Amino acid sequence: MFLNIKEIDKHTSINRLAKVFGYSRSSYYHYKYYRRKDNTRKAEIVKSMIKIYNNSYGTYGSPRITLALRREGYMVARRTIHNYMKELNIQSIVHKKFRYKKTNFKDYAYLRLKNIAKDTDVNDVNVVWTQDVTYIKLSDGTNAYLASVIDYYSRKVIAYELSRSMTTDLILRVLDSAYKERKPKKGIILHSDKGAQYRSDKYKDFAMRHGAVCSYTRIVFSCADNAGQESFHASLKKECLYQFKPQSFDDTKKIIFRYIDGFYNARRLHSAIGYKAPDEFEKELKISKRLKKLKGEEDIEN
Repeated sequence: MFLNIKEIDKHTSINRLAKVFGYSRSSYYHYKYYRRKDNTRKAEIVKSMIKIYNNSYGTYGSPRITLALRREGYMVARRTIHNYMKELNIQSIVHKKFRYKKTNFKDYAYLRLKNIAKDTDVNDVNVVWTQDVTYIKLSDGTNAYLASVIDYYSRKVIAYELSRSMTTDLILRVLDSAYKERKPKKGIILHSDKGAQYRSDKYKDFAMRHGAVCSYTRIVFSCADNAGQESFHASLKKECLYQFKPQSFDDTKKIIFRYIDGFYNARRLHSAIGYKAPDEFEKELKISKRLKKLKGEEDIEN
């Protein structure tokens, strides 16, 4: 209808045409002056939206895409992005939410396994590291185990290794790599579940030599006590392994490397750290520390 008005608005007053066609003047002017602009803006937003979606390997839904767009300068509502995605028939490939499970570990070990991390005020990196091993069933019928160490504060995966077997040596290799990468001070808390590898003498000796403190999940709700690590494993499987279905051990190593180093640490937005990527979060933290140090030096001089 507005197109018909547009064709003859040069010859007849807008007031009269609006009455004839049953539209208000404001509706017509909104169409005339803003519709084209809005369509151009929508095209720009959709283009960026698709790029963000593809860069996330299809794992982002409307909440994270909305936040990513806002970081690019587009002030958009989540509902708008939801509608745009619906129009294009795209959605996050991740549907199921991660659910915690209770452990069946016996009560007799309770006094020896203390959750020290639970009551620790974590306000910096290298204060608490979480660890775990997750089982991966490969398409060729064989099994693999991924051991990893994550900084609790920044959610960054510091070190990891995929192995054919779940041994204490695997745990110690990954932990040693984390130490070489970060060189933490003495007193760091190494938090893990109650697996035999983390309760072994070799593991405890490693912690003692490095001046680290061992912390373990509680008897019940042990997954909740190591939520950051469990969340990482759930994301890895839902966003990566279940989608790409690696056929062999070597394929799995390549895909995990691409996911962790190329996406999880570098670009994935994490709700626990203000919807930032771990690398970005740690970079901002370093800058903040330098600025505080400079300010402290200036205060001393004055």
